[in-house]
Amino acid sequence: MVRKYLPGVVPIFSGALIIAYLEGWPWYDAFYYTVITATTIGLGDLTPTGELTKACAVVFVPFAVATMGYILGQCASFLVELRREEHDEKLWTCNMKLEDIQALDENHEGGVNEVEYIKFMLVAMKKVDAHLIDELHDQFKQLDLTNDGLVTRKTCS
Repeated sequence: MVRKYLPGVVPIFSGALIIAYLEGWPWYDAFYYTVITATTIGLGDLTPTGELTKACAVVFVPFAVATMGYILGQCASFLVELRREEHDEKLWTCNMKLEDIQALDENHEGGVNEVEYIKFMLVAMKKVDAHLIDELHDQFKQLDLTNDGLVTRKTCS
């Protein structure tokens, strides 16, 4: 994961090192300035004072903020995806209990058919929301003119 963001981090720190060099700051102040600036904390305790370093900062600050925003956003997306995968894995490995079967049994047949199970899994995995499923059911009922649970060429023409 570090290699993925290295091309963005190197220019940020390079820009800060240039500003630090021109300002006569030690390397640790360059690091501090980079983190505080790129994360938009901006305490104001370390700012460029020279004309050249101010000009560098005009370019450096927006670039650093945008790059850091992208990196932090990607890290957050990675963590969310990990959680989603863990949640999905739990769904794949869980055993159904009697209460689950009763709750999912829409037709009150005493069991869960394939369609009920697939609908449950799609909603539980957040691939589809329950409202969309309901809308699709309503649409199917409108297309099923003979109320036999089938939509055929005959009923569509």
